[in-house]
Order: sequence, then structure tokens, then C-alpha cells
Amino acid sequence: MIDALNDVARRCIGGVTRRAARSITNFHNSLLRPLELSSEQFFLLTAISQSPDQPLSSIASSLTLDDSTINRNLGVLERKGLVRREGSFGRLGKRVSLTQSGEEVITRALPVWSWANDQLLVGLSEQEIAAGRVFLEALARAADDARARNDFLGTDAVECPAERIASQRGA
Repeated sequence: MIDALNDVARRCIGGVTRRAARSITNFHNSLLRPLELSSEQFFLLTAISQSPDQPLSSIASSLTLDDSTINRNLGVLERKGLVRREGSFGRLGKRVSLTQSGEEVITRALPVWSWANDQLLVGLSEQEIAAGRVFLEALARAADDARARNDFLGTDAVECPAERIASQRGA
């Protein structure tokens, strides 16, 4: 059992990427806090700004956000007066756009994000940065492909896929 747990710690790409993502998120959050934004809210505002009046489903898909995360953050941004939702109910019908206040906040937040991004890349070569982006994009595609290949995902949460996975691996 200890060997298996050590193997998880040594090989788990999900754990490594989550730790990196949390570290980056925490860094961004600390810098965006004076603007009363979280990093998720900032990236949601930028996505809305890039695609004004797009359906909520398109924005959620582009950011790989689930319904509860996007609705929670949109609710916060709406209460702050930074976005407005219009249209019919549901992800497909709702359209989201920035308000004037939202445009002002994103204008103030962009230089903060730019500085933070530069700080994260200090000490990395252009080649390392490019290779890292290519790797992370390929990893995201691989995760999406793996999810699509495995029909047990999305089934009733009570059903455990462990036996099926073990049989597929020949264990």
C-alpha cells in the first residue's frame, strides 16, 4: 500500500497541475484583491469582454467551468454591477455583457495581471514557456479525450468505476 501511495505522489499529473494552478491562483488573488476581484472573476470578465453578448454556455465552455462555478461568479459580478445577464433562462439562452463599471474594472485589472504574469515567468526561457504551454494544452486535450472515451464518467455517483478500471488494466 505504501508503494502505491508513493507512486501516486511521484506520478500523479493531476496533483502536480492542481498544486501549480492553486499557487498561481493564490498569487493572482493576492494581487487582484485590492480591486475586489478573484482570479476566476477576472478571467470570467476577460472572457465576457472578448465575446460580448455570447451565450453563457459558450463562455462557460471556453473557460472549462461548470454551471455552479460560473453562476456563483456571475452572481457576484452582477451584484457588484460589473456584468448584466439578459435573455431567456438557462445556459443556452442567457447572454452576458460587461457594464461600464465592468469595463472600468477590467481596464484597471489588466496591468495587474500583466505584471503578475511577467513575475511568474521570471527565470524561464522563451523555449521553456512555449514548451510549457504546448504541454499543458496537450494535457487538457488528453484529459478531455480520456473523459470522452470512458462511458462510466457521468454515471450515478454511487457507482464506483474502480472495478472496471482494474479490469481494463488487467489487474
